Amino acid sequence: MKTMRRILSMFVALVMVLGLIAPTVYAADDQGTTSVVLHKILMTEDNLNATKEVDGKQVPVFPGYEGINGDKYNGNEIQNILGYFGAGSEAIDGVYFAWQNAQGKWINEQGKEVVDVKDALGGLTADGGKITFNTTNLPEGTYTIQEVVEKSTYTGKDGQSKLANSKAVPVQISLPVVGDNGTMPTVHVYPKNTENAPKIDKNFKYENDKAYKNAEGFDKAAEGAEAHVGAKYENYQKQKATVTETIGKKVPYEVKTQIPKNAKYQKLAWNDIMTKGLTFDKDLDIKLNNKALEAADYTLVQDDRGFSIKLTPAGLTKVQNEAAKAAAEIVLTYHATVNADAVVDIPEKNDIKLDWDNRQSQEKEPTEVTPKDNQIKVTKKWAIPGQNGVSEEADKNVVVVYNLQEKDGDTWKTVQQATVKYDETNGFDHTFTGLDANKTYRVVERVSGYEPEYVSKNDQGVVEITNKKQPNSPNTLNPTEPQVVVGGKKFVKTNFEDKTSDKLKRLAGAEFYVKNNKDEYLAIDNNKADDKTAYDNAQDKYMKAIADYNTNRAKEGVTDDTVTIQVDGKDVKGKTAIVTKIGELKSARDEAFKAYKTAYKWVAKADIAQALVFTSDDQGRFEVSGLAYGSYKLEEKTAPQGFAKLEPTDSQLEFTVAKGSYEGANTELQYNEANADNGYGQQIKDKDITIPQTGGIGTIIFTVLGLAIMGSAIIAIKKRQAAEAR
Repeated sequence: MKTMRRILSMFVALVMVLGLIAPTVYAADDQGTTSVVLHKILMTEDNLNATKEVDGKQVPVFPGYEGINGDKYNGNEIQNILGYFGAGSEAIDGVYFAWQNAQGKWINEQGKEVVDVKDALGGLTADGGKITFNTTNLPEGTYTIQEVVEKSTYTGKDGQSKLANSKAVPVQISLPVVGDNGTMPTVHVYPKNTENAPKIDKNFKYENDKAYKNAEGFDKAAEGAEAHVGAKYENYQKQKATVTETIGKKVPYEVKTQIPKNAKYQKLAWNDIMTKGLTFDKDLDIKLNNKALEAADYTLVQDDRGFSIKLTPAGLTKVQNEAAKAAAEIVLTYHATVNADAVVDIPEKNDIKLDWDNRQSQEKEPTEVTPKDNQIKVTKKWAIPGQNGVSEEADKNVVVVYNLQEKDGDTWKTVQQATVKYDETNGFDHTFTGLDANKTYRVVERVSGYEPEYVSKNDQGVVEITNKKQPNSPNTLNPTEPQVVVGGKKFVKTNFEDKTSDKLKRLAGAEFYVKNNKDEYLAIDNNKADDKTAYDNAQDKYMKAIADYNTNRAKEGVTDDTVTIQVDGKDVKGKTAIVTKIGELKSARDEAFKAYKTAYKWVAKADIAQALVFTSDDQGRFEVSGLAYGSYKLEEKTAPQGFAKLEPTDSQLEFTVAKGSYEGANTELQYNEANADNGYGQQIKDKDITIPQTGGIGTIIFTVLGLAIMGSAIIAIKKRQAAEAR
């Protein structure tokens, strides 16, 4: 009976050992197993999910005791890795494993429980993806060999992959292990994974049942994205569409992230930084498998330049639970508005990066700081792991957003922000000014790929931020982004002369409306009265200075050296000084206009009082910028003094906004009178009032004079007839 029990025990043990490709290894109570050699195998997804036919049904090959090639596993080392696990399989280094007892507690080489995994029996796979554990002193029993992702250094051949789907991870094993010939002193186990980084893509969003149509004049987007909308993983590094929009347009975006099946990421964070011509609308929506995440599932930092969103442990758990069933998808949707800082013909972008890892983040909370001399300075240090230790050299390729937040009771509100790129002189340093010495502040940094650590030096009014990166962290994922561009056009108002004529005069004071192809008028969409007042005052001051100069210079006996105007109650004398002052007033007017021009809108003729008026300056110049590419026309509201107003049907009032139209072409009129520094403008010609306009006062005078002449002629004829009759 004892012999029979032993045979039965060995049979059961052998069956379970053959099932070691599955999670468990069993053993009988015989001589000890003194070492366990673990081989970490990386497989393709197809091989890991391979099936075979058994009794007319397709069943999984793994876990099991037989490889893809039919070889049997018996607890010894597998000699044909590619045959057994399939083409493309390989043993990999840098994966950390540690031992636990049956109660799930970490243990050391003697089987004693330890609190920290670093003290447990464990280590990294190396020298061909293996690690040998000395089990001589472990008591008989069942153990788990657990993969420890936070201590693993493996990042994949591309530096972006982590281990994802798995079978036989963790490994369960009972010591001692018994094989065909009794106790096995050494047993080989083969936990397996596929590797898979998350996938991500970004594009314009399909919104209101409409695809993006404003991409005329640009190269087509990536193949399969001709509609210019929709994030698609296959387009991750492909060219996206560039669309053209008008200032004030809300642009919809969509970011999709696919989490591989069975992935257990400990960090998922997205950081979006927009260029200056886009304003984030702070309307971020985040869904996991079409279900909205709750506020407790993530932390969010947002400002005008974008956002940073990071999943909390609660959010990560939800993702892991969904990924346990199938690949999961996280979708971010939001809007950005094209603003007045958009630079003509320079594409505006919002660049998103995904920071992810199998290890938990080590980020620290921002610290409070008080100003010194009403200022807070931000300085930056770097601690980047490398082959030669930790490097302090700055990552010159990143873009950093600093948010200065003011304490308001128990909450923090952003009061200033700065987007900073590397500068050879100042690095990433920035100083916030105009602060209240009696208030408490903190600086919150947004940057991709790094974990900031904050140190406040209150006696100096300084916040020092150290950007850290965990060793062997995967690279951030950065999809190509769609782009938005605005256009513009310059004009020069002159008399009716060719641009090369000696008689050419540039005309100030002409006023124009801009119209679209629906005969709607361009207007400012800004309800802030202060912005409008500031612009109107700056415009009036600028135009008055020009008018005063023209008037005073025309007076008898006045020269370029003696001409004088008044600005803010002070005399400005001499043409050179006046031109400089007018330039300053123009700059002030332009800045006020930028603040006022937060958004454009189009109004009907009935609302023409709201329409924006463009006025030619002392060189006849005016311009319109921030329009979408397309066809437009001017309508003259007021002609310069002594000139006839152009009819709305005049063809020279038609213009096109396209790539390069703002700079103009040398076939047009030089925008600056003295040089071509500011490109060229479309010439708009006016005629002198030599023939009165139809319907004007000149017509009345002409008619009266004509009637008087005709009346005189009739009287003269009648007198002649009477004389002849006599």
